[in-house]
Amino acid sequence: MQVNGIRNFTIAAVAAAATVFSVSAGAQQIVVVDMDFIGKESVAAKSVREQVQKRGATLLDSYKRQENEIIAAYDDLAKQRPLLAPEAFSQRRRDLDQKKSDFQQRVQMIDRQVSQAGNDAIRQVDETMREVVREYATEKKAELVLLKGVTLYAGKTVDITAEVLKRLDKKLPTVVVNFPK
Repeated sequence: MQVNGIRNFTIAAVAAAATVFSVSAGAQQIVVVDMDFIGKESVAAKSVREQVQKRGATLLDSYKRQENEIIAAYDDLAKQRPLLAPEAFSQRRRDLDQKKSDFQQRVQMIDRQVSQAGNDAIRQVDETMREVVREYATEKKAELVLLKGVTLYAGKTVDITAEVLKRLDKKLPTVVVNFPK
């Protein structure tokens, strides 16, 4: 209930500001852009998501292989238990436990690095998208750019989303994700 109240207040505040702005500024141009849509549909953002998904699939295969090797080593150790002295068994078990722990830490570190590389690439898309919005808004002599998500209503003539998407795709057709080696 409180979230809806805050959202309604935000919408009302934006609408009031836009009304005051349009009354005090005369016939100033106001435009609306759907940044979420552009972030999902731009060629560069799709490219980033595809690269991250491919890298994730490759890593998952590698992780499964390594995990299966560790499981097989535990199975082998269990079969050797009757043949080993208790101290030797305990030492081998600790060694395997350490190998498993090291593997899990390595997986977490690589996952963080891949995630960070994806976030850095998306940040580049976002920065270029904002640059394109500023350029196009200036070209249209717009004094105010509103996000579509906080706008109660916007006619098609003030929605610049399609043109911004087209220009972003032209300006930034792809982004190379710099994954760790």
